[in-house]
Amino acid sequence: MEKCLPELLSLICESLGRKDLLSMVLTGYRGFLDPALDALWHDIPSLDPLIACLPEDLWRIERKPHPKNPNADYRTYHLRRPLRAADLQRYLDRYARRIRKLESGIPLVWEEKSTILSRDTLRAIQIITNFNPGVLSPLLQSFYWAPYPPDLQLHLGTGPSSTISEYIFLFLGDHVRNFAFPRLDNSDDQTYATILMNIADRFKDLEAISLQSPYDTPPTLDISPSDTFLSSSPWRCLQSLAVDSITLPTLLHIATMPLLMSLILHFQNHDTLRYVPGSTPSFAQPGYFRSVQDLSISCPELGTATRILQQFPSFNVVSTLHCVIREAASLDDIQTALDAIAAHCDPSSLKNFSLTIGTEKGYGSPVSSSLDIDISPLFSFKNLRTLELQVLLTPNIGYKESFSITSEAVSRMAISWPGMKYLDISSTRPNTSPNTPPIDHRDILRLLEGMRSLTHLGLQFNATEIEGHELSSSGPFGLRRLHVHDSPVLSTSNAVSFLKSNTPNLKTFGYLSTRQYSGWFQEGWERVRQEAGYNSIDHRLFYESTDEY
Repeated sequence: MEKCLPELLSLICESLGRKDLLSMVLTGYRGFLDPALDALWHDIPSLDPLIACLPEDLWRIERKPHPKNPNADYRTYHLRRPLRAADLQRYLDRYARRIRKLESGIPLVWEEKSTILSRDTLRAIQIITNFNPGVLSPLLQSFYWAPYPPDLQLHLGTGPSSTISEYIFLFLGDHVRNFAFPRLDNSDDQTYATILMNIADRFKDLEAISLQSPYDTPPTLDISPSDTFLSSSPWRCLQSLAVDSITLPTLLHIATMPLLMSLILHFQNHDTLRYVPGSTPSFAQPGYFRSVQDLSISCPELGTATRILQQFPSFNVVSTLHCVIREAASLDDIQTALDAIAAHCDPSSLKNFSLTIGTEKGYGSPVSSSLDIDISPLFSFKNLRTLELQVLLTPNIGYKESFSITSEAVSRMAISWPGMKYLDISSTRPNTSPNTPPIDHRDILRLLEGMRSLTHLGLQFNATEIEGHELSSSGPFGLRRLHVHDSPVLSTSNAVSFLKSNTPNLKTFGYLSTRQYSGWFQEGWERVRQEAGYNSIDHRLFYESTDEY
């Protein structure tokens, strides 16, 4: 043991959990002490370890419950006496240089305890350490700091986010590569912008940046802090970016970043990327987004996502495209988006595609006279492995447009996507009576015969004609999850027999009733689930990771 290589000791400690590491530190072989401490301090999820290293008599603790969870205990640490350099010495000498990843910020509703350092405490630490950047974690590589939202600031008495966020430089040494600093309110955009520009000046080689905010807080400046920050540098080492509501010039600047592989774009407003009359139109250029493999777009209206896709050249390496549209859409808008995907995504690269439309109340543009939708633009993507289309259509106003899968489409799907593992397509429209789906159980069998790798299927079909003895000559199939959405069904025993015979590996089953006339169908599918002994799944509006498929 005395001759054990340091590299081996580090590998052993990296593979252990926190409980085992603590045991190693307290009772184990002395040679494990430093590697175990390195592993324990490598990833710090809060400021609790720092507080634990400081004298107990230093603190006056103010306790308050979370405004939405009275059982949650949130503690703000105030100074009871002046901070001295000796108070920090043990932490600085023994632990600060071990930290590589720090996450701090918003206390979550479901957390039973959260620790908050007061502004006075942070200011005192800054003074006692001579305003030395990164003094609390000089070798830090990954940093995530989320300022508190306005309602929580008021409740906890922390003051504006900016008054706390300006102390993030206590943790930022010269080795930071991953930086996440979302803007949660616009109480002081000038301070937020100043902090970002300091980051841009100091860290030219960042590999990951996240400025994405979960809150709708329009910027107060003519040019948003995110636009100014991203446009200030070529970011030649950047590999991952998540950002809110940028303008078109900033998007085109992002398009030139040579190593960018993951891009998350979240838009809060409708008009951020709209064409300004009189300005020079922008077109996709060869070399734009040359390395982007994963693209995620979230926005109020489908047109914004379409305009983003139109900036991608047809030859690209995007393998995963994920779009979440908050408002409902007309079929014309959906058709335009599918056509844009066919024109601007590379069939040899795209493997995973999800489009979720209508995640919030409210409707987008009025419906047009288009009577149906054509998904054939997607048939050119022969390498698709996952496809999810969850669509809330605009209310019907004099037309009977639909988003339905026909028997002809099923035949082409079975031929076009032989490697498909996850397929889920559904649409709903408010205040409409149910229609009989144009496909039935025979089409489901043809689909399974063409997609031998399929493990998840979500599709509406007419199950009223199932007799129970139908058996595919190519079966049985390996399907493990089935979601029938709001499909009509009559004989539950026939449906159970059909599923058991053709999909014996089916374990999980789900259904959806959205119309006032389909309550009986809901009861029927619940009996099917119970008689077959399937686990239940709920209808999912958002794209779910398909690694298991």
